[in-house]
Amino acid sequence: MSNEKWPRNLFIVVTVICVAVFLFLTVDTLKQVQARSPELTEKVVAGKRLWQKNNCINCHTILGNGAYFAPDLTKVAQKRGEKWLVEFLKDPVAVMPGTVMKNIAMSEQEADEMAAFLEWVSKVDTNGWPPEPLGLGDSEDSSSGESVFQQAGCVSCHTTNGDGGTFGPDLSNVASERNNSWLKKYISNPKQINEQAKMPDSSLSGEELDAVVDYLNNLK
Repeated sequence: MSNEKWPRNLFIVVTVICVAVFLFLTVDTLKQVQARSPELTEKVVAGKRLWQKNNCINCHTILGNGAYFAPDLTKVAQKRGEKWLVEFLKDPVAVMPGTVMKNIAMSEQEADEMAAFLEWVSKVDTNGWPPEPLGLGDSEDSSSGESVFQQAGCVSCHTTNGDGGTFGPDLSNVASERNNSWLKKYISNPKQINEQAKMPDSSLSGEELDAVVDYLNNLK
């Protein structure tokens, strides 16, 4: 009789252990998610509602969800900063001429709320997602600079090797006319060199700036 019961008893024991492990992992995961998520404020919640109302997810991705027509915005607040985001959301073309993003006529308050939401998203611990472009910071690989050039929106205004926007100068030969020091200063803060410059300040990191300049040099 005991031989007939052992399969059933084994099944019960294994089931109990699996349920216990499942419950432990669920509780532990919920604790980790809570610890990794920054504090929710009324402004952040209002920004999330605007995100949904304007169907931003139809073009953009955040935290792995959304479309890939437009850039992933998971970490955009870290790269651009809140001030830039507010101005861009109010009038995308004024900040980035040539952009394909439509002007949804956000008010100052709405833009501020949306920027707060994107700031909140950028603080969520995503274990390194989205990853940096392959080769970023490798001065021997100009493809990383091209990737940064495109992701930063430079291609919306500038042409390189026949591709890109025409609002700003063609940069195909700019490295033959300007040295690296000048290029870095101008990209970082255009108005420091030319007060009439319409190009917005860059929020590129040092590595990204080096990669873009390296890319421009390889166009010569």
